[in-house]
Amino acid sequence: MDLHFIPFYVFLSLVAFSSTSFSAMYMWTDKDGVKHYSNVTPPQDITEEAEVKGEIEFNQKAHEEIKQREAIQSEQKAIESERAEQNKQQQDSLAKQNAIIQKRKSTADSYFRKAKELL
Repeated sequence: MDLHFIPFYVFLSLVAFSSTSFSAMYMWTDKDGVKHYSNVTPPQDITEEAEVKGEIEFNQKAHEEIKQREAIQSEQKAIESERAEQNKQQQDSLAKQNAIIQKRKSTADSYFRKAKELL
């Protein structure tokens, strides 16, 4: 996966999650003890406690989404940092290889000069 597209994927996921976060969420327990989760208001016989629980549930989901976004951003920064470190290591390795090549080349040149002098 190309890491240049990560910001696009983060933006796309934020847009996808934000469209669902604008609706109110409700949680209530019916007379049989069954918990219900819905974006539709609870039945008339349910007390106003259902709406309060719904707002709390909504806030918890929003908080979880924020944590997920922060985790994604943190992971992206870690990947970028790791990539920068790898690039630095590659550059250092190339510099060392070039130094070795230059040294061998100068050694070979000196041997050829000595060989010419002897001939």
